[in-house]
Amino acid sequence: MPRRHEQLVTLAQVSIAAAVGMAVVLPWLGQVLLLDWVLGPHVPVPRSFWGLDDGLQSGMPLALLIVGVTHLVGAVTLSWLVIAAALVVGGVGAGRLVSGTLWARLAAGTLYVVNPLMFDRIFAGHVGYLLAYAVLPFAASSILRWRDHISWRGMRPALWLALATVLTPHFFWIGGVVLLAHVVTSRTRRSLAWVGLVVGATLLTSAYFIVPSVGRSANVRVGEPDLVAYRTRADPTFGLAFNVAGLYGFWRPEPKLPKEDVGGWPVFLGAIVLLGGAGLWKAGRSRDEASRHLAHMLAVGGAVGFVLALGDQGPTGPAFRFLFDHLPGFAIMREPQKFVALLALAYAVGFGFAVNDLTRRTRGRRGRLAVGALAVGLPILYTPTLFFGLAGRVDTTQYPSSWATADRLMGTGDGKVLFLPWHQYLAFPFTGRVIANPADGVFRRDAIEGDNVELANLATSSTLTRSAYLEFLFANGEKLCAFGALTAPLGVEYVALAAGADSPRYRPWLDRQVDLKRVLDRPEMVLYRNTAYAGVGSRTARPSRAADWGDLATLVNRGVLEPGPYRVTVQGPGPVAPESCDGARPAPASGGTDAVRTASPVAYRVPPGPAGFVGLPEPFDPSWRLDGRKPVELAGGTVGFATDGSPGTARFGQWRRVLAGYSISMVAVVALAVGGPLTARFRRRRG
Repeated sequence: MPRRHEQLVTLAQVSIAAAVGMAVVLPWLGQVLLLDWVLGPHVPVPRSFWGLDDGLQSGMPLALLIVGVTHLVGAVTLSWLVIAAALVVGGVGAGRLVSGTLWARLAAGTLYVVNPLMFDRIFAGHVGYLLAYAVLPFAASSILRWRDHISWRGMRPALWLALATVLTPHFFWIGGVVLLAHVVTSRTRRSLAWVGLVVGATLLTSAYFIVPSVGRSANVRVGEPDLVAYRTRADPTFGLAFNVAGLYGFWRPEPKLPKEDVGGWPVFLGAIVLLGGAGLWKAGRSRDEASRHLAHMLAVGGAVGFVLALGDQGPTGPAFRFLFDHLPGFAIMREPQKFVALLALAYAVGFGFAVNDLTRRTRGRRGRLAVGALAVGLPILYTPTLFFGLAGRVDTTQYPSSWATADRLMGTGDGKVLFLPWHQYLAFPFTGRVIANPADGVFRRDAIEGDNVELANLATSSTLTRSAYLEFLFANGEKLCAFGALTAPLGVEYVALAAGADSPRYRPWLDRQVDLKRVLDRPEMVLYRNTAYAGVGSRTARPSRAADWGDLATLVNRGVLEPGPYRVTVQGPGPVAPESCDGARPAPASGGTDAVRTASPVAYRVPPGPAGFVGLPEPFDPSWRLDGRKPVELAGGTVGFATDGSPGTARFGQWRRVLAGYSISMVAVVALAVGGPLTARFRRRRG
């Protein structure tokens, strides 16, 4: 194809892909809040960037990219722009794999981004998955071009796989299936060696989350309950395999699916499968070696993706469970339906090949227009409700003004805000549907928010003692009088109660606490200041441990609270009744010249003071050190140190490993990016 004509075809393809993307997000040219895609006016660098809160770094590059782009275009624009970008990039990438007519490229690109998989993932707000899905065709193209080139330039597929893994680590395994398919279809020792080098290079670029995680447990627990909770769903009429073949099966049943609006969806699916299969079969017998290898590779990859998407169900279920239990890192695929991306790519490219063959066989303008209508129309008929904001299923919204008022009242500072109701996912009156807890992006202060996923078979995956401690307090809220003192060791300076979910159950007992002062009272938001908060650290003669939790109600009735590094006496005319806090008042919060100070996100300065114990408002991690001294875990799941009263600096030791991981990844990426061109230039000079 002449270069000029190729450029025009590419321009037309990009333009139509952009039109498809805009047709999906057009009603969202405002703030859009999705299940897992919730941006606020303040997008902070996550604490897990430093390795804090037992967080892993697997999502850090995407999180930092979001922070940077938000500063350029704003959170409102980014909330819909990233979805449009995934649609455009994915459509163009899939079309590029089909080296044929414009209609063929449009067929592949349209089917790749207009399908039930995209509908589900957009509704769920899985932007990392959407972006990695858009990158997958480019990774496949790179594998096709550089296969078996054992050289610096031959490692370029590692960069594409690294990019997909950066966007979401699930694509390390999804992209790995494509590499496996290349080995199976090539059947040479050279291809096996090349794939080994690519995988090794990809692992080096992924050192930023591999190195810090070695020998450590994450803040989420993954096991049998996850397999049950995130199991691929079957169609009530056609069963599991047919549902997966239709690119359905997302575990969450909340949205009304496209097939519920398309009565003849099995007919449209049959046409797609028939044309896609015929296209791959025809290309697999082509004289063009590149097309032949691509067809074979995607056919094998799509078949493996289909089997893996079934998860632990069906005849191959035991094999998936074995991988889940024994293959290091594979547990991240607890939601197996994500593997269906490989089947979608095989469908799209095969469909493009079929349309390309039909176009060449068809004579006359009307005949080719009919083929073009089939190329674009069939995917749209199969998934028509993807367009115009998922057919109106999701509207734009905005945060209540009272939330911004609460943020202004709190300002900035080291003290944290405890956001209630305590749920990881919840519905608010202004959203009308369930979204992820947005506190981290709404307030400038660090937020402590719910991390309990609350699924039918999985109440929570969190391993943080702090979360368990808070849930214990919430369960005993009616018995408490000094909730502020009990949460001050966690660094809580404010408590924010938003209207939504089960918020009415919190308000009565929060209003009764003697050390919470209400500073904002609006229908959408109530804000309390914790008068017991005395700074980021504290000192006490002896610590309380988690064993004290069971005695909490008894201690309250005796008028004494021992929440952690504090010893707080509730002063009153006698024992405090569980149903009333009348007459009780808290002991004044201590602080002053011997207060602990924040030196950095990973260090605290401890000035001289009395001997005893020093407490830090950080979730317990054994890598903290105070001038060589190991920490103890306090009652709230926080970090404590025995001290003789001398000054010192408490440092988070895990940060060194995190920094080492970042450094290795950066060096690997730079080496892969510039090594090939430099090697080629050196060879040209020698030649």
